[in-house]
Amino acid sequence: MPASILLFTSRLRLALAVLALIVSALLAAPLRAQTSSADDAARVLAGLPVAANSPLAPLTQTPSWQRHAKFFDRAFGELEQRQLSRIRVWTAANLAAPRPAMYYMFSGPDFLYANAFYPAATTYVLSALEPVGNVPDLAKLAF
Repeated sequence: MPASILLFTSRLRLALAVLALIVSALLAAPLRAQTSSADDAARVLAGLPVAANSPLAPLTQTPSWQRHAKFFDRAFGELEQRQLSRIRVWTAANLAAPRPAMYYMFSGPDFLYANAFYPAATTYVLSALEPVGNVPDLAKLAF
């Protein structure tokens, strides 16, 4: 897979990590008492590796998390092939003037398509009715 698609897929996976909160209840591993960052939590939930010094790093070594990461790799690979690659082809042919900021009102959690249609944007402003909420500290959850 080309590096641009891998980067695109990584960005999408981070944005959709909230959807993986349900899966986090299935993961079992002893975690350090340190507080993890929101970025680490998103990466773990999205099936992406974390830094070796992250308090969540031991979680990524468990068989259940590795199955979770493989599931996300397959799912995003299929989504890329089935939908997102086609959107990017259409975007390249029809949206000739990329802009640095992308405004996407009433988006909810739909960063996926905002990024597919406007991959060159450096700033995304998304609006939705859903409350933002808090990022859970995975190290403090009972697995």
